[in-house]
Amino acid sequence: MQNEVMPYLLKSLLIIKNHSSHLAHILAASTLFIIPFSQDQPNALFFIWGVALLFFLYPAVYGQYAEITTRNTKSPYHIHFKRHCLNFVIVSFFLVSPLAVLSLLEIILGTGVNAFRFIYLILMSSLSIYILPLLFLHGKKWESITLGFQCIAGNLSFNFPLILIASTITVLTLTFGQSGDM
Repeated sequence: MQNEVMPYLLKSLLIIKNHSSHLAHILAASTLFIIPFSQDQPNALFFIWGVALLFFLYPAVYGQYAEITTRNTKSPYHIHFKRHCLNFVIVSFFLVSPLAVLSLLEIILGTGVNAFRFIYLILMSSLSIYILPLLFLHGKKWESITLGFQCIAGNLSFNFPLILIASTITVLTLTFGQSGDM
């Protein structure tokens, strides 16, 4: 499996290297999203700007990368935004909606379900490794979700390093966010 994937991995890294400005936009928006969690008095404006930018930039930038990968062409961001935004919002809502249920349970039961929320966030960040790229490559919501599950589960030993990286980033982000609460 590793020998079969290596040419695609190297091509992907070359595409990212040659088009790194797109990645810089995502990193800047992510920073705006994280800033409120690091402050003693969270600033809602940074959070709102971060969410808005991420919901614009993710479909636009990842759509751009998908087009470069599949067609070796580039279209303006607004075309990718129009093409991918609704699918991205629907899939994101589907992936995040169990967190709303966990939060509702926490309110109703009056007890913390932080462990379940933590585990779920790690699971979703791991699944997103495949679900979101498949969404942008194929544009099919439900097929991307089911195929993403199959890719992760079917190649667990191969995917372990990716899962470890995604989990580590999620844990660090959650830890960084909670350190501002102390």
